[in-house]
Amino acid sequence: MDCQQAQEHILDQHLPAAHLADCANCRDFAAAQQRVHEALSAVIATPQLSPNFRVALARKIEQQPRDAWHSFLPDVAHFAGCICTTLLLAGALPLPPLQVITAGLAVTLIAHIAQEHLQSFLEG
Repeated sequence: MDCQQAQEHILDQHLPAAHLADCANCRDFAAAQQRVHEALSAVIATPQLSPNFRVALARKIEQQPRDAWHSFLPDVAHFAGCICTTLLLAGALPLPPLQVITAGLAVTLIAHIAQEHLQSFLEG
């Protein structure tokens, strides 16, 4: 782990013990961040959230109207890029165009399914 990575972990309040044992600069950085945290904690009270805050917030977000164009834009960009690439390759490769188009369609669908799963994972 280099100093930049260690300092990012320190900012996330995860102390990289092995790195701190060997690096005086990062120990000083961690100590300075701890002093800032203590000073801020002394003057700013942490709000107490109700136990169902996250559930209520998620429900409120779901109720907000969404612009349909924004949700379809990644799909449109994905399919447009795949179609253009497939057509270019069908003309450029020394293979029968139908083979290239079939392979391009298969790769497009697999990539789209992977994209959908990733999007669901990130939204969850």
